[in-house]
Amino acid sequence: MLKRTTSCILIAALFWFISTPAKAEEKLTVAVIDLFPFGKIDRSGLQSGLYVDIASALEEELQFPIKKHVLPFKRAFRNILAGKMDLFISFKRDDLASKLKYLGSIGCTKMLMVSSKRTSILSLSDLTGKRVGFVQGASTGPIYEKKFKVLPLYFPSTTPLINLLMLNRFDAFMVNSIVFNSYHHNKYGNVKLSANWRDYLGSVLTTRVHDIHISISRKSKNFKRAGDIEKAISALQRTNKFKEPFRRWGSMDGGSCEGLS
Repeated sequence: MLKRTTSCILIAALFWFISTPAKAEEKLTVAVIDLFPFGKIDRSGLQSGLYVDIASALEEELQFPIKKHVLPFKRAFRNILAGKMDLFISFKRDDLASKLKYLGSIGCTKMLMVSSKRTSILSLSDLTGKRVGFVQGASTGPIYEKKFKVLPLYFPSTTPLINLLMLNRFDAFMVNSIVFNSYHHNKYGNVKLSANWRDYLGSVLTTRVHDIHISISRKSKNFKRAGDIEKAISALQRTNKFKEPFRRWGSMDGGSCEGLS
C-alpha cells in the first residue's frame, strides 16, 4: 500500500513538472534607435552600433542578460514611456524626469550645424530665416525653429540631408558629431554618397554639447534593478569602458564632455 501511494505521488509530481510551463528567463530590454551609427540591423539580422555596444558593455558588467531591440525612434520612445521596454539611451531631458529615471552618463556628443558652401553662415546668429534640415524625430528641430527662427525641413536620415544640401534645397543641416564623423570617414562603408560630397560643405558650428544617459522607464517591471544598473554604469565610467565604443563609431574624443554646460 505504501509503495503504491509513493508511486502515485511521484507520478503526480512528474506530471506537474511536465505540464507546468518553464518560467521565462529574466532579462532586461533596451530600446536602441535605428539610426547609423547608434544602431543598425544588417540583412542577416545582425545588430550593431554605438548604443548596441554600450548595452553589451553594461550587460557584461551587470552580469545580467540584456536584449537589444533596434527600432525607429518614435516606436522606441513609445515603448519606453509605456514600460514595454526597460532601458533607453538618449540625451538627458529634464521634461522627461517624471517618466524616465536617469541612471548615469555614458559620455557626450556635440550637435553641429553644417552649412552649404553657397551660404554665408558663419555664426549661429546667421541662421535666422534660413532653411535648415533635421533628421525626423530629433527634438532639436522645434528648439532651433523657435530660438533662431529657422525654416525646418525633416528627413528620415542624414544621407538625404547631405544629398539635398548638394542640390541647394536648403542652407544648412543639424547633425550629431558622431554621425557626421562616421559619414566623413566612412569606416564601415555605410555611406552611399558621391565622392565629392565634402566639397559642398561650408562652415561647421558646434551648437551645444549633449550628455548621453542610460535611463529606465518608471513603468518598467524591472525598475527594482535601477540601483544595480547605476552601480554598473559607475564602474564602467571609472574604468573608461565607454570611451572605446565611442571612438569606434565616430567620436574623435571618445565621448568627452568638455564644454558641457
